[in-house]
Amino acid sequence: MHCLKVESCRVLCIRYGLYLCVCIYLLVLPAGEEYEEKLQKENMREISLGVESGDDWTLYRINKGYTSADILEQCHKLEDAGIEYWMTFLNGVAGREHSHDHAVNSAKIFNQCKPMLVGSGGLTLFPGTPLLEEAKRGKFEPLSEKEMLEELKTFVENLTCDCYFITHHTISGINLTGPDFQKRKDKIIAALDRERGRPADAYHRRKGGLLPRGHAARVPGVPAAG
Repeated sequence: MHCLKVESCRVLCIRYGLYLCVCIYLLVLPAGEEYEEKLQKENMREISLGVESGDDWTLYRINKGYTSADILEQCHKLEDAGIEYWMTFLNGVAGREHSHDHAVNSAKIFNQCKPMLVGSGGLTLFPGTPLLEEAKRGKFEPLSEKEMLEELKTFVENLTCDCYFITHHTISGINLTGPDFQKRKDKIIAALDRERGRPADAYHRRKGGLLPRGHAARVPGVPAAG
């Protein structure tokens, strides 16, 4: 396995005041103390980890190349190095067969870490990808819109991190994004329950996930379309 070279990330740096704020999307890979020292020397402050799941069955199923134990190990190393990080949960990636375990076990792993932000995105099957081909052959069952909502609700119910929470794509139109997740948790669950009660034709597929008709995705720092 290979780690992303710190030197190759210089082009991603944006200067804020007297320090460099860097956000890198990368896989969780085994890293030694030497790599951590490089991150510190380059003044890396934030890293976004596209872990996608904390469930070992799901991680193996989608060929991520690491286990839930690897996620815990690397996140704890980042914490020891004083580097803040984001974690992402990919809604729907386990399919119908393993949806519940994907949600519950992902939350269990996230809860053992200290992410500054947890984000949830919705699975989209793009042309040419293995999952789409498996879906065509009946070997992968994508979740329906309502099942996506149910899975996200299960993840949220089991998540105990005190963090900023973002829904990148899935039903982002109701804007579940914001800080102080624990204070807003009950409201988020209630909002998901309301969405689950919407008629099936109130949803449509779009690149990046599922959105109610007439809504646009909302991301911090990006104003909603007027």
